[in-house]
Amino acid sequence: SFDKVHVCEYEDALIKWPDIPTNVRDKTVYRGDNLVVAWSKERGFTAVGSYKERVVQQGENAITIIKANRSDSGTYKLTYNTPATENSSSVNLEVMVPPTNQCIPIITHESNALRPELPPDVCGIPMVTSKWENLP
Repeated sequence: SFDKVHVCEYEDALIKWPDIPTNVRDKTVYRGDNLVVAWSKERGFTAVGSYKERVVQQGENAITIIKANRSDSGTYKLTYNTPATENSSSVNLEVMVPPTNQCIPIITHESNALRPELPPDVCGIPMVTSKWENLP
């Protein structure tokens, strides 16, 4: 019953935890045993370790991982305390990497970067191709 987020590799991954009450003082997000971010009333929002450079806050209960890669896939568990109880909410992130024996469209895009061929509803962008290259 987790929320699921799918992105292509090197896209920004927005992870939102729904239905978190507003009176929450302190929240932490873990992926497995690794602390990703912490929100506290005193210190505000802090991304930790290797996430420091690549995770930004999006409002109260969401984060974005900048240019997500394969190793970011996994379950992100937000734990929070209300005055009454400790609760948690999990979101599963899947960073998708298509098989390399496909054609890769070169997207006419700001950066004109190579983008894996995936349906637009997965990548969130329409696939506009300027030319095709066959990979070995």
